[in-house]
Amino acid sequence: MQGAAEGQAFGVPIVTDTRGRTRNSSNVYPYSKCRVLQKVKDTFGVPIITDIHEGWQAEPVGKVADILQIPAFLCRQTDLLVAAAKTGKIVQIKKGQFCAASVMRNSAEKVRAAGERFFLPASSRLRDSMQF
Repeated sequence: MQGAAEGQAFGVPIVTDTRGRTRNSSNVYPYSKCRVLQKVKDTFGVPIITDIHEGWQAEPVGKVADILQIPAFLCRQTDLLVAAAKTGKIVQIKKGQFCAASVMRNSAEKVRAAGERFFLPASSRLRDSMQF
């Protein structure tokens, strides 16, 4: 994380991307990971972005993370998108390979309808095709 201070000194925003548990992992996420993420955030002063995989994770992870990221394979899961949006955090939705831009617009609209204005598409091509 030495690069965080150097990046900030030059005005380059540094965001720490972390991976939590996946659906087939036995880790007790988010509780054990939240403590680690908070320590990284406090120690290095960098914003945190991390994936969530289930709606119930949004609230506890949202207390630590600055950006909640929805994995590509879950980009159409309404309950997950709505739960992430309700935290008030920035929501980044990764575009599934199998999804057309129109499908991703629907995902973005689910997030907006739940009250989140700060939506961050993960794909630059998708960002270019959408109007904000």
